Amino acid sequence: MAALLRDRSSNKFNVFLIDLSTSGFQAEAHPSLDPGAIVWLTIPGMQGLEATVMWRKRAVIGCRFNQPLHPAVFDHLVARQ
Repeated sequence: MAALLRDRSSNKFNVFLIDLSTSGFQAEAHPSLDPGAIVWLTIPGMQGLEATVMWRKRAVIGCRFNQPLHPAVFDHLVARQ
């Protein structure tokens, strides 16, 4: 799923979500995003979701949402794929 990621400096990166759960996501992303970075994930049709980069391996990052997704929101996103 295509999405947009923004960092604290308002830099925006197009990303591709590899995995999504109620607690976080994995995405192919810009390699300048290091563990500990605060980011906002914007999925089309939704407000930005604040998350923290937990790990990075080459161009793939794993992030944890600061507030877990409500299960109904998660189900809606999965149904859209």
